[in-house]
Amino acid sequence: MIDLLDKIPMRSQYTVEQFLEDLKKVEPTPGTVHRIGAELIYYEWTCCKRVRGEDDSLTKEFNELLDFFEEGYEEKLIKGELTENEETPTSVIDNLIDQLSSELANTTIGRSADYIYDLLVATHEARQDELEEYSKLEEVVRNEVEEHPEDPDAWNELRLVLWVLGKYDSAKKAMKNARKLGWDAETSEIVAL
Repeated sequence: MIDLLDKIPMRSQYTVEQFLEDLKKVEPTPGTVHRIGAELIYYEWTCCKRVRGEDDSLTKEFNELLDFFEEGYEEKLIKGELTENEETPTSVIDNLIDQLSSELANTTIGRSADYIYDLLVATHEARQDELEEYSKLEEVVRNEVEEHPEDPDAWNELRLVLWVLGKYDSAKKAMKNARKLGWDAETSEIVAL
């Protein structure tokens, strides 16, 4: 945990962009960001909707951000978009930051800085647990690929596991094998992590 504390500064408040910059340092995957969507972004969206109205542009942007954290990020990974574009968790968040309007980027988050910092720490801890779990899963999935080398869904499952583990080059190779064997995102058996 010391490494994370060195990477993420304590702040007195957070803007949306500052939060995302700090989140990037955690290298969050789709499996570790649901809580952020549920506890932080949802709260900000509902507050914005209550104060500014449902049709306000900032409210709509918070809604889009909420969609990203709740399902958009995971959907991009499941469909293979992140692997094909050689994206990492850091580059995914960079791209998200680049798409923010200046109004949203500079919006101060209503939750306390301590709450947000604790959420970042919890996300980091979830990421460490995820790495441990997926390291064990990698062996199981590799055995499945060895037993069924012509199964495109087995190769795709390996791709997902490798990507979550940060083995992006290997994930890309597994995806090429899956596609060569006929894997398609629309017909894939895997619909969630």
